Amino acid sequence: MRSTYVDLYLKQIVMGTWNIPQTYPQTNMRYKDENGNTKFITDFKGFTMLEVLSKYSHNEMIQARSRMYIDESKDVEVKRSMKLGEGGFLSAVLRGDLLEALKRADECNYEALIKGLTNKQIEL
Repeated sequence: MRSTYVDLYLKQIVMGTWNIPQTYPQTNMRYKDENGNTKFITDFKGFTMLEVLSKYSHNEMIQARSRMYIDESKDVEVKRSMKLGEGGFLSAVLRGDLLEALKRADECNYEALIKGLTNKQIEL
């Protein structure tokens, strides 16, 4: 059984023709839950959506939140606590659920996600 890191690395190689970010931050995206299991703030698909929203969204709150989640200098516990309080749109993004995120997006975030898809910056 391959590790998650190997799978992410292989995805980066396979997705080479796309404009997907080539690195997924590992140090500040994982945490231990109350049972001691390793969890991630988001998966690679969610990470690519956060990248797109931080670049193309005109909604300043969503843009700032997206930047906070992908910022490697932010503490993972801060991200974890913020994730618990997110609304429907950002919760869908953090789960990596593109269809649900599109359904829940306002106009500017919908357009940002579509632009990311058009530019091949979101993993499908």
